[in-house]
Amino acid sequence: MTEDEIKAVFIKAVNELLSEKKDLLDNIAIIRKTLCSTKTLEHEASSLYDEMSMLAELTEKCVVENSRQPLNQQEYQRKYNSLVERYETAKARYEEVNEQIELRKAREKVLSAFAAAVKNNTGVITEFDESLWGTLVDYIIVHGRGDVRIVFRDGSEIRN
Repeated sequence: MTEDEIKAVFIKAVNELLSEKKDLLDNIAIIRKTLCSTKTLEHEASSLYDEMSMLAELTEKCVVENSRQPLNQQEYQRKYNSLVERYETAKARYEEVNEQIELRKAREKVLSAFAAAVKNNTGVITEFDESLWGTLVDYIIVHGRGDVRIVFRDGSEIRN
């Protein structure tokens, strides 16, 4: 397929997408509310941070106690290893949660731009707009003439 043919498929797909503008914007709002919310994850991250702080403090106290008075070294090592293991587990989850938060924020940003582009476009698109392409299209699959799929950033797909 030529570039002009792909552009024509894009224009047709965008017009089809925009024909259901209100429903599309309503769906995007629902997606943003459910899939992009970080409130629960932020609460979990805060709890994990508090747990990590507490475990670091307990580990430090354990080390100080061992240096000040003679303790059973096997008991000390078991306690120390347990605290370190719990800390590492909490830290790994904390990093995972923060990564999920960042991914959701990035998705929110993409969907916000997508919704704004949809909202700002009135009427029928008659010519290719590179900015609109960059804002709306996630990727395109070309299996050949007559079998082109445009996947939009909101997850919807239009086949030509």
